[in-house]
Amino acid sequence: IVAGISGAGRTGTAQDVATGLAINLGVRDVTVCSDAHMLSWANLNERYPVLVIAGTGSVVITRRRDGSRVITGGYGPILGDDGSAHRVAIEGIRRADENSELQKELLREVGLDSLPQLYQRMAWSKPSEVAALASVVTRLAEHGNPGAVAAVRDQAEKLAVLARRGIDRADSGDIVHSKPC
Repeated sequence: IVAGISGAGRTGTAQDVATGLAINLGVRDVTVCSDAHMLSWANLNERYPVLVIAGTGSVVITRRRDGSRVITGGYGPILGDDGSAHRVAIEGIRRADENSELQKELLREVGLDSLPQLYQRMAWSKPSEVAALASVVTRLAEHGNPGAVAAVRDQAEKLAVLARRGIDRADSGDIVHSKPC
């Protein structure tokens, strides 16, 4: 069994999860790796050597000619996640001026009355809860809201920089994670 578990590559819990699965399923051979690794092994090949994942977080996995993988990003909401839904939401919140449509829609989404209340709520929210507000920002961007458009463009550019850094690292021979998980 191979299981792709979000965050398993960073948190050090892969062995605990593998042991739990093995015991509960009655099997001996269980490998646990991050969901990003699972996607990379399923999708990276000579024709498509770059995998960009941007959900709640973001990571770029590139494939070298020798088949080894290079991971760039995936550092979480404090140190990274450029271009992720979490960052789109944060940028949207930062651009939500008083009495703007962006502000009103963000506040309506979370059932609050003011930006200070929103700031307080976001300060204590899980990254996935913050990331959920990206849908408000992207919806308004699609309708031309200037603050939302700026937030989405800013994060698209940062995601492109992350992808470029991953491509450059794959070409340069930097640190490689070549294990299957």
